[in-house]
Amino acid sequence: MKTIMFLEIVKACYLDHYRVKLWFNNGDIRIVDLKDSLIGQAFQPLHDINYFKKFRIHLNTIEWPNEVDFAPEYLHSIGVSEETRPARKRKTSLDEAIEDVKAGRVTHCESVEDFFKEMEN
Repeated sequence: MKTIMFLEIVKACYLDHYRVKLWFNNGDIRIVDLKDSLIGQAFQPLHDINYFKKFRIHLNTIEWPNEVDFAPEYLHSIGVSEETRPARKRKTSLDEAIEDVKAGRVTHCESVEDFFKEMEN
């Protein structure tokens, strides 16, 4: 893991239920399950899965339309590293993305690049 002064999320993909796959600026990739973190009035709308899927990357983390978010440091700390998942044959990122889409594991993805493309339009 690289030493980074400020931890930022650079890409995020919805997986299933309340799980999101996050890419961080230090190179880490984490699977985060937010089911037990949606506590309090501000997080109530996120209990609706369709609303939960509407996150975007804003500033350095994921944010929902009602402007609630989690600190990237918190998300990193509760996430499960890709390295701790069972080993499998190495595939390219494109192969993995195609496989995830075909299997229905990914229905929403957001990246910093997407954000800048939207800003240009």
